[in-house]
Amino acid sequence: MPDPTQSPAFRTILRKTKVLQGPFHPLSITNTPATPHTFFKEWYQEALDSNILEPHAMTLSTIDSSGYPDARVLILKNLDSRGWHFAIKADSPKGQQLANNPRAALTFYWPAMARQIRVRGGCGVFAG
Repeated sequence: MPDPTQSPAFRTILRKTKVLQGPFHPLSITNTPATPHTFFKEWYQEALDSNILEPHAMTLSTIDSSGYPDARVLILKNLDSRGWHFAIKADSPKGQQLANNPRAALTFYWPAMARQIRVRGGCGVFAG
């Protein structure tokens, strides 16, 4: 059976798929808050006000022991002065990856608002 992803027809389907259909909220970088925490909370509230489904869903990206990227969707549990909080099990693949390389990236994507937020940096373990 031929692979449908190798056909010109599939490429045509992809190219005809609409993306980021507006109208959208304008973004002014001159009026952004001083801290990323405040900026995130403002955009998060706008996502809630816009009835975005699961705005707290985020993609956690890590690196495995072979140097390959790995990503999965998690739920944001908290945000405070220490950073963005999420729950993992230490013996899970993501827990092991973060133990070996305590750096990660988070991506929040709200296509209905044409917005994404990217966060990256070091990770630590916090109780509760």
